[in-house]
Amino acid sequence: MNRILLIAVVGAVAALGVRLAKAVPPPPQPGNGTATTAKENNGNAESLDVRYARAQVALAEANLKKVSSMNQRVAGAVSGDVVRAYELDLEVAKLQLQVAQGGPESQFDIWLARAEAGEKYAQTLWRGATAANQHAAGAVDPNEVERLRLSAELAKLEVERGHALVHATPEAKLAWQLDLLNGQLHQVMEELRQTVPSSRVYLYER
Repeated sequence: MNRILLIAVVGAVAALGVRLAKAVPPPPQPGNGTATTAKENNGNAESLDVRYARAQVALAEANLKKVSSMNQRVAGAVSGDVVRAYELDLEVAKLQLQVAQGGPESQFDIWLARAEAGEKYAQTLWRGATAANQHAAGAVDPNEVERLRLSAELAKLEVERGHALVHATPEAKLAWQLDLLNGQLHQVMEELRQTVPSSRVYLYER
């Protein structure tokens, strides 16, 4: 789970870096001022953004195929919430490809999709923990169930904040993207704290 969250956050960091880079006009290109890729020179107008988005879709498909094949070999080898996380990753990657291809969606739609995927995943974890306790009382610590509920509620509010900014200024949208990214980073750190024992501190006399 931690690895999936970390991968998602790294992807979000990379996407935000691209967004910030695009906010600064690039230096003029030599010649007629038109930048082209090697494929464009050969008559293929597919841009680097599209090729990069295609690669992301391919990787997301490969990740999902891997966990699905593991469950085919051994039922339950990979938990349902982890499989769902990979499915959501693929949905976001496909949307990013549509945007790169010039679809009606925008880069902000990708961030909304990421927020919505995060909410769906948080809801899956909370409902799974609740269902486990309904089948076997005490299967999941009540404090953990409450923590998951609050995480799901926070993710829902983050989505609502994003949708409220659809027609806002670019600066307001960017501020929300930074908040979303910060929240995801905090979630990764919190998951690590929940699963990794605290390091012991040894004091040595000198």
